[in-house]
Parts: sequence; structure tokens; C-alpha cells
Amino acid sequence: MLKFDAYDSDSGDKGTRPNNAAEEQAAKRAKLPTANLFASRPAMNSHRASTASSTPATDTEKPAAEEPAGPMPALASTERGRQLNMKNPIKSGTHSSGLRESIEPRVSVNTRLREYPGQSFAKAVGDLRCKSCKKDIPVIKSPIDSHIRTDEHTSNVKKQEGLNKANKAFAQELTDYFTEHVDEKGANLSPATHLERLHAMRGAMFAGIPMHKLNTIRGLLERAGGGMTHSSHMASYIPKAEAGELSATAEDLCGQKCSLAIDGSRRNGEAIAGVARWCAPDFVIHHRLILFIKTEKNVNGPQLSALETSFWMRLSKQIEELTCVARDACSVNHAAGRTLPTTFSFADDLHCFCHLLSLAGGHMNFPELMEFVAAWLLLVQSSPAARALFSSLIGVPMERLSNIRWHSKTEVVIQIGQNFGMISGFHQDLISLDIGDATTNRTMDIYLLDPLWLELSIAAHKDIENW
Repeated sequence: MLKFDAYDSDSGDKGTRPNNAAEEQAAKRAKLPTANLFASRPAMNSHRASTASSTPATDTEKPAAEEPAGPMPALASTERGRQLNMKNPIKSGTHSSGLRESIEPRVSVNTRLREYPGQSFAKAVGDLRCKSCKKDIPVIKSPIDSHIRTDEHTSNVKKQEGLNKANKAFAQELTDYFTEHVDEKGANLSPATHLERLHAMRGAMFAGIPMHKLNTIRGLLERAGGGMTHSSHMASYIPKAEAGELSATAEDLCGQKCSLAIDGSRRNGEAIAGVARWCAPDFVIHHRLILFIKTEKNVNGPQLSALETSFWMRLSKQIEELTCVARDACSVNHAAGRTLPTTFSFADDLHCFCHLLSLAGGHMNFPELMEFVAAWLLLVQSSPAARALFSSLIGVPMERLSNIRWHSKTEVVIQIGQNFGMISGFHQDLISLDIGDATTNRTMDIYLLDPLWLELSIAAHKDIENW
């Protein structure tokens, strides 16, 4: 093994010799390393490396054997998905008569654009490009004729014409709007700029991208040549896009008899949503979100009824085309439901049956049962040991409370009732295993107070489930 104390020897030395204790101490005092730095490196072809490798090592400590590298593990699916798909290999060879040349005269892209009007052709970076099919086409006449005869091109041209028509309509609406509202910011911008910003905002809304994140991708949106603005100004296009969507929805609902489902939040301030539902002539059921509005305070029954009536008239729908108003059974909707039949005499008032059952169960007054269930949930929700013990006794996973599903507490009560005979033994096991402490004692006290009344209260909940 090569030692660094051999650095002071010349080429005439008889070879390296092992270090003794005195030399090692001297090397440490001189802060010189005594380990072989080349042990983990590949063998060298120099004379000193071959000489050192022929000298036997006398150190008592040998370097640990390194684990072989082995083949590289396969890449993860996400890494494989980023790799580019390669084309099939092209057969090599030349034509027997040499390269084939077109006999057509060379013409410019502008000439082809004049020869083929109305085919959505354009000049892109000096080449002829079909904007409808999104592909480049040779300037040669025969490939162009073959391309425009395909069904794909014909269909894409029709779609492009519809898109151009919609863009012109949007641009005209924006022009008319800003002509009437000359004091609004952006009124002096061109219709093309407004249209680009409107499309960017609509695309972000369809993709679920918040408005404030448009500032991050503003550079990307402007690569096509359009001029974007700050997200606070982009949000002003939302009412304009909503008006366009509402107009398109009105066309879909034209002549259809629909039902209208209304629901709202119960917080301080309300979000009211309305969904239209109808069956097409081909017996396909369609749904459209036609109403979404937020208010600072909760609305009352007459206000909700007036909102539904005005919005239905805004869709240019006939009164007799509203066949049903679906709602839950809360007091505000009930008050609105009493007012609507005076306007929509052909519409039925449809209650949500699940919500009606929930309200009926909420009016059942069983204070002892509610006190027991509260202590029970506190015990099993906070103690995995208690939950595991009860699950082992009944043989199935234990039901737990969910703040999202309103029926979950009833499921807990019914599971307790199905295993009511095990409750006493379960509490005795908890006490013997010292699980729950005060909560276990509290639950046991409520149970021992009147077990028969507690069981009858659970049976009443079970009876509601069988309705």
C-alpha cells in the first residue's frame, strides 16, 4: 500500500516500506495524512502505481468492500412520460432515377392565398399554413387540392367559421358596450385587444385558474402578440363573459320545458345557485347552471321569489315553460314557494325528501340520547384504543361522525342500537383497561341512568331510517 511518507524517496529507492509507530506520530504532528487516498480509485498505469500495488499491505485495518453499483433502476412513470416519442426509422435508399422534381412552376405563398380564398390559409414564417387544421402545407398545387378535399379540413373550416363569427359578435358587443360607457377604463382600446383579454379570462375560468395567477403567466399570454393587463382589470371582463354565456344558455333552453332547482348557503351572506334541467327530444337529460349570485346578507322569501322570477324573464322564457321548482325545506325556500305559484301557475313545488327527513329527525327531542351520543363520540373519536376495542367486539369497523354527511350521526346511533347489549360490557372493559378515564365514567353514568329509555330513543331513530 502506498504511504505518503514515501514522498521524500527518489526513484532509486528499493520500494516503499510500512510506517512504524514513530513515523505515524511524526506524520500526525506534521498534519500529513497516512491513509491511502487511492484505495477507492481505479488502478493507475504509472510506474509508481504498479510498484505500490506489488508491495503487500501490512495495515491491520482494511477498507470496507464497496457495494457494486449494478444497473440503474427503471425510471418512474412520471419520468418516462416526459420522454419524447421517437419516430419509426426511415428506410434508407435512393430512387433509381434520382431525386424526383416537381414539374409545377414555383409560386409564392401569397399567390396560393389568392388562389384559395375562404380555406383559412395563412402565411406563417414564410410557409403556407392551414389555421383550421393547424398544419403546414406545401406550396405545390396537388397537395393543397388533396388537403381541401378531406372531410377533416371541411369540418375544421366550418368550426373556424363559427369561431370567427363568435369573435366578431363578441367584438361588436364589446364595441357597443364601451361606446355607451365611455368613462369606463379601457374604453379607448381596440376591439382586438378586448377580445384577446376576454378569451384569456374565459380560458382561465374554464381551467379553474384564479384571476390573481394571471399576473404570473402574463408573459406567456402576451407571446401571441396580444396586450394583457393586471388581474384586477382582467376581472372586469367576467360580467361581460357571463352575459355571453347566458345568451348561449338561452338559446339552448329555447322552447324547452324545464325544472329549476334553487339552493343557497346558510352563512352570513349567501351564495345562491340555480340549475335548469330538461329532457331533450332524444331522451337525454341536460343540466345548465343558469344562476349564481352572491349577497352580503341572507335573503328572505319574497326577495328569493323576486330573484327567481326576474332571472327566468331574463332568459326570455315563457311562464308555462317552467314545470317545476325544486328546493329544500328550509323556511326561506318555503316562503318563496308560497309566492311563486301566483306567477308560475304551471310549476309544481318539489321538496327535497332527504332534507325533509333531516328536519324531521332534528325535531325529535331526545335530550338523554343526544347527551349520551355526545359523550360517546368524544370517547371514541379521541381514543383509538376505545375505537379498536369496540370494533373488535362487534366485528365491523366503527361508524364515526362526519361534518360533511348529515346522516352520519344517525348511522352512529343505529350502530349503537344494533349492539346495545354490548354497551355495559364494553364500558367495563374500558374501565379495567384504564381507557377514557372521566369520559368513560360519564358515558357509563348516562347509560345506567335509564337504559330502557335510551334504547327506546335509539329505536325511534331506527324507525325513521325505515321510512
